[in-house]
Amino acid sequence: MTALNFPGSPTVGDTYNVGSRTWTWTTSYATTTSRTNLILNPNFEASLNNWSSAQTGSVRSTDFAYSGTNSYKVTVNTADSNVAYHSSSTFDVGSVTLSLYVYTPVGSTLAGRTISTSVEGGTATSSTVSNSAGTLVAGQWVRVSHVRNVTVAGTMIVVYRLSGTMGTASGQLLYFDAALGEQTASLLPYFDGTYEQLRTNLVTNSSFETNTTGWLAYNSTGTRDTAEYYSGLASYKLVGDGSQTYCSARIRIPVTAYAEYTMSFYAKATVGTPTARATLNWYTAGGTYISQNVGTATALTTSWGRRSVTATAPATATQVDVYIECPAGVSAGTTIFADAFLLESGGTLLSYFTGSTISSYTGYTLLSQSWSGTVNLSISTGTWGLDSSLNSLWTINAGALSTGVVGANELAAGAVTTAKIATNAITATTLAASPTNNYILTADSSTATGTKWATAQASGGLTTSTEGAIATMAIGA
Repeated sequence: MTALNFPGSPTVGDTYNVGSRTWTWTTSYATTTSRTNLILNPNFEASLNNWSSAQTGSVRSTDFAYSGTNSYKVTVNTADSNVAYHSSSTFDVGSVTLSLYVYTPVGSTLAGRTISTSVEGGTATSSTVSNSAGTLVAGQWVRVSHVRNVTVAGTMIVVYRLSGTMGTASGQLLYFDAALGEQTASLLPYFDGTYEQLRTNLVTNSSFETNTTGWLAYNSTGTRDTAEYYSGLASYKLVGDGSQTYCSARIRIPVTAYAEYTMSFYAKATVGTPTARATLNWYTAGGTYISQNVGTATALTTSWGRRSVTATAPATATQVDVYIECPAGVSAGTTIFADAFLLESGGTLLSYFTGSTISSYTGYTLLSQSWSGTVNLSISTGTWGLDSSLNSLWTINAGALSTGVVGANELAAGAVTTAKIATNAITATTLAASPTNNYILTADSSTATGTKWATAQASGGLTTSTEGAIATMAIGA
């Protein structure tokens, strides 16, 4: 990572070129909201502290990792279904959401079994609100989550258990990573203070920028339209043909059995008042229909609105039809526009993106994006950096960089030592004062979309997620 080297005393409006980015000193009033990962040692990057298993010989491993380079490797070898447990985190009264990612390698006989979670000890008094077990998919990370209501604050011993007969699972491998515990009732994206998230949009023609390849319309005429669009410069226009009071359009996408997916799109109607919903139809490799999952159907308006559905692929599914369905209110001439289709693994509805376009993704900044093949006609990926761990997005008081060099990577790593504070004129007084009117360092480039910041002040706006520490991020509103 590049250190930020500012000559003299920067003032508002000064700009500096560092690498491929232009840095500008601006002033702003920083309003922040915070997220705190209460799990001690959530990513196994330094040790196995706070973790254990009823299975013998469990180790830290670099074989597979969801985040970073390490995970917790467990070999099933006892009759106890306890495959992992975590201790020592302390939770306050209120809602708590716990989650963990689990992986079993390609060829594993554990595929199809579930990993569930429960609390079986500690000093806190709590009860289960909901429990979402993860169905293992060979060669794929799956997420397990658990929401609890804490009535007496204290510690929890969180246990993860494998379903099925343990004897037939002997010798099989499990990997655990990216544990998250937050004082909230919502399951949010994982973070640990140094996290980057890779996302994949599986819809190969999601915004119709080039053509309508792959899409089929039913009880309507489907065409590419450049007069109306939510993202990019085009959308898919459906005009009811009068044959039915409903219509739809779909594209078929490969999927993995047992995996969880979330699909969404944006739509509007300029003629008529049809309803619309997101629908997933699952199929076998041979094209045999298996089942359907549907979202809520609500009336379209003349403004763009989002529809979504989350579902788990059936055991024999290898492909899915991604649908916009308009189940009612369609007649001859009814005109509907659809755009910005997104299908990605996971149970959280996130912002739309492709290899060329993005929408706001709160708390993250896009670092890179790409297409797997032809632009606008292939799978797209994006790497998103947590704002509290990016070089370019820090709130630093005016005196902090007045002399010398403090690398932003050092701030992210929590490596601003006493010596560096003395050398670079960052005094305890400067940081502790934490004035409302801060100097905000922002980056303008093709990958910086808007001004976000993360506090890095002595008041504890950010602490690193090293082994045995709690990770906290503060995100500019």
